[in-house]
Amino acid sequence: MENKHTIGDLYQMQSLPLSAKIRMTENRIRQWYDAWDGDVYVSFSGGKDSTVLLDIARRLYPDMGTQRRKNCWRNKNENRID
Repeated sequence: MENKHTIGDLYQMQSLPLSAKIRMTENRIRQWYDAWDGDVYVSFSGGKDSTVLLDIARRLYPDMGTQRRKNCWRNKNENRID
């Protein structure tokens, strides 16, 4: 999944409406979920960016990132990820 963006691409993406940014994020989450057969997690720091990402990911896959242990989440197979 190589994805190289130019600085111009990044400026253009920043100017997109929020709904388009959410759709792009949902598509990327689905790509990762499918590529790793659902064995994925969201790293959560408690900041606003990771909170938004976790919210979007859980809307798509409610079982993702359900247990928090000292700033890490366990994946659905209960393998600890620090």
